[in-house]
Amino acid sequence: MQSSLLSQLFSKTADVYYYGDHITGDMLLTQCVALFSKLYEVQSKQDQVMEILADINTARRANDFTAIADMLRYQIPPLIQESV
Repeated sequence: MQSSLLSQLFSKTADVYYYGDHITGDMLLTQCVALFSKLYEVQSKQDQVMEILADINTARRANDFTAIADMLRYQIPPLIQESV
């Protein structure tokens, strides 16, 4: 149940970026990154998490909001489901 709610938060954040509201997207992204980081303090997931967070940071610096939305929608939810 918790992973489903977390996946929904990432999906909602992706939608906000797809709609072009990067300010609200950035606020939601902050929440997502904090939750994502805490959820995967497990050693086996750290490399994957750090790689995705680095990609998100790179996309954010380039103002590539579609790339951020794609990562939030397609890369993170499978990791969340694996952890269940």
